[in-house]
Amino acid sequence: MAIIGSENPWLEAIVYNYGCRDITTVEYNKPLITHEHFKIISYDEFKNLNMKYDIIISYSSIEHSGLGRYGDDINPNGDINTMNAIYEHLNDYGLLALGVPVGKDTLVWNANRIYGNYRLPLLLEKFNIIEWYGGDESCLNTIPMYGGVFTYQPILLCNKI
Repeated sequence: MAIIGSENPWLEAIVYNYGCRDITTVEYNKPLITHEHFKIISYDEFKNLNMKYDIIISYSSIEHSGLGRYGDDINPNGDINTMNAIYEHLNDYGLLALGVPVGKDTLVWNANRIYGNYRLPLLLEKFNIIEWYGGDESCLNTIPMYGGVFTYQPILLCNKI
């Protein structure tokens, strides 16, 4: 299993408590995690890694890719490039659990993107949404509140097309 974007290992703790014993964390700024079942790699290492995963989880990470907030290069399509890397590293039968902010398409510079009817289909171009958890497609029409800080962030369970 790989977890994309994890400054603090809360997702790792959850999946470990549910029995996962082979966890790879991918982060621009690698956190210090010293545990025998956790492997920590940079995003650049992930892109060049010759490994496929059955499950990839990313929550509150992809929307920052390419905005430079976490030391990554400025790239208007950084989020889509990251999703392409995820696609390449996911087994054909694998699952992606993706949590990104949804609502009216918005760029909150340089904090994050909010995915709506335009950007979400681009982000998920190579994936099929199996199920929404914590929301549904009606969330795509919600106007972000408080300068884009508050918005829905459901989990989208996806597989490869």
